[in-house]
Amino acid sequence: MKKLIWKQRLFSSKVEFFEEDQIVGELKEGFLKKEGEGFLNERKIEFVKASLFKQDTNVIDSLSGEPIGKVIFNGWRNEAEIRIGDRLLTWKYTDFFNTNWQILEDGHSIAEYKSSWLKGEIEVKENEEPLILTGFFVHSNFVKILVVMVVIMIVIFSN
Repeated sequence: MKKLIWKQRLFSSKVEFFEEDQIVGELKEGFLKKEGEGFLNERKIEFVKASLFKQDTNVIDSLSGEPIGKVIFNGWRNEAEIRIGDRLLTWKYTDFFNTNWQILEDGHSIAEYKSSWLKGEIEVKENEEPLILTGFFVHSNFVKILVVMVVIMIVIFSN
């Protein structure tokens, strides 16, 4: 089992990934942008959403410019379907507070993520950079949706 640590600064659009105190990657995306990019262990990946308001996302290898996968979000259930190559995986939260999530393949956990405020850890059984970055990208998008919903509720109830 391989363990990575992730850290993010308050109000930052960048998450950094560490292995044994050495930075091995990062993921950057803006709050209302439809693109994101990241690298992990020299593997560079881009995320391009269908549109600003449609969350489904293409996963693209930065070097070749070729699509290598797709993320299909199910916002009502806080789940997503990840297709990388010919593999079909499921992304989902594993706790009520949405601080733990995992990626499953055929019902078996491939990667487990844990968070506490602006840091956390990732335990993976396989060293698959696109999958690790995509799993964090999915979580980031669900957090953004939650923030937007909270702001809308504050505006509605403050009137």
